[in-house]
Amino acid sequence: MSFVKPKTLSFTPSTSSDVVSYNVRIVPTGTAFGYDIPAANIAHTVDASNPSAPVSVKLSDVVGSASLAAGNYDVFVTAVNVDGNESDPLAISNVPFDLVAPAAPTNGSVA
Repeated sequence: MSFVKPKTLSFTPSTSSDVVSYNVRIVPTGTAFGYDIPAANIAHTVDASNPSAPVSVKLSDVVGSASLAAGNYDVFVTAVNVDGNESDPLAISNVPFDLVAPAAPTNGSVA
């Protein structure tokens, strides 16, 4: 069984006091952002000792069981407040997703 290194999404949290979560949308590169694109929702957690510490989450936790083909994607993150309003998006463009491990070495021996 091979191993594909997971990617981690990191961003600086919103400074708005009423943010309760973030929506993450992952789309093929060049796809225009839209609030109608399905989103994964992640909880807004703040480190009380460092409120501006980056939010980090493994993209595999965001994507879940949905499958992405290898290729380049744009990642959009919006802040969501208690009323369900969303911020303008943070856009992280042209992120390569290499989902295939290399071929295993062959013809080995131990002398």
